[in-house]
Amino acid sequence: MKKVALIGFNSTFKTLYLPAIQNVSEPVKWYVYDENPQALAEMMTNLNRAIPCHTIEDLLKFELDGAIVFKIPSGWRELKRAFVNQGTSIYSHPPIEQDLIRLNEELQTINKHNGFMMPGYVNRFSDIVNFMRKIPGKNHLTLTQLFIDSRRYVDQVVWSDLAQLLHTTIYLMGEYPIHGSFRMRKTDRYLDGIIVALKNDKMSAVISINEQAGTQYHSMQMESTSGTFTLDNWQQLFIRQGGDLVVETKDPWETMTHRYGIEQALKAYIERLGKPVSPINPAEMMLIYQICGRITSAISTEGFLNFDYSL
Repeated sequence: MKKVALIGFNSTFKTLYLPAIQNVSEPVKWYVYDENPQALAEMMTNLNRAIPCHTIEDLLKFELDGAIVFKIPSGWRELKRAFVNQGTSIYSHPPIEQDLIRLNEELQTINKHNGFMMPGYVNRFSDIVNFMRKIPGKNHLTLTQLFIDSRRYVDQVVWSDLAQLLHTTIYLMGEYPIHGSFRMRKTDRYLDGIIVALKNDKMSAVISINEQAGTQYHSMQMESTSGTFTLDNWQQLFIRQGGDLVVETKDPWETMTHRYGIEQALKAYIERLGKPVSPINPAEMMLIYQICGRITSAISTEGFLNFDYSL
């Protein structure tokens, strides 16, 4: 039976992760920690095979396979260092470290112990996404995500939806970008919209998120020398080759990049515990951290993206 810590009570845990944790099919014993006794008691509600840990010392008594972090507790740096040095695999939501040098050192250390770090935005790619990745002669990708009237802080959108779209984009491009740029619109700390452009030697990509579009919509379009392939709202695939147009109706649950979202991310995480294979390439994680960190720390609403692959 795998041993996994659940750290920090917040709304993300309660509304999004708790139902998924309850549906985990593999036998897992949960070790639950929050420094607030009331929050700890609420976390324990409706959890099977759960052991409360009132202090960090209590938590470290157990030989844990993994730790899922929802809210960073005081003393987190020491706790994380202990996890890293033990090879305890860490699942972070939101990202737990935006210092790239430290993140790189920790990734290397944890890898030596056959552990890994997995950010919460990791996708399980569907058959249709794998199909789009293999299209010959790819030259441009467009990913568009629209919301009716969403009101979220810049860092909330960037470290969740944008990070997930970046993960999908890099997978579809097949090679890491060489350079890029971003432009965003915001009202105070709230994001109205953002566009990120990426480019490598073979193709370009544009990611667009509009929080105030007045409609809910998603589109993925791959342009290539063999035709244009558009996945519209996860439901219809339009294939235009020359003057011919083919339309295929799809099941959204089978076409979405993350399929069942959190359930699949948790499943991927738990499946890989104790295995020397990370669900996401550390170099790709560093790249996404660089992009998200650059945007959230930018003084201006636009700028260039330069990537340091030496880290």
